[in-house]
Amino acid sequence: MSDKERLENINPIGVDNEGNITLKGDDYHWLIEQAEKYEKLLERYLSGVELALIHAKFINQENEIKRLREALAEIASEDEWETVDEARNIARKALEESK
Repeated sequence: MSDKERLENINPIGVDNEGNITLKGDDYHWLIEQAEKYEKLLERYLSGVELALIHAKFINQENEIKRLREALAEIASEDEWETVDEARNIARKALEESK
């Protein structure tokens, strides 16, 4: 029997004085086991999501470093700048893009 069929076939055997539904012991233990499996799967899923987020941050940082290096290379490649402001503008633009 599949898990879905098993779940569909669970029937309460009664209700206690507080309104709680009672189940056969086998059904109760099976439901607890399913909840534990769910928690483990959820932990794996969340670990995967965390890993993906860390990877995305790493890629973004690599791209930012690349942009800043390109800006520095552009500044360093000029033998003579007409004004220091030209180099500053390149550096400012690279820094603004990295925010």
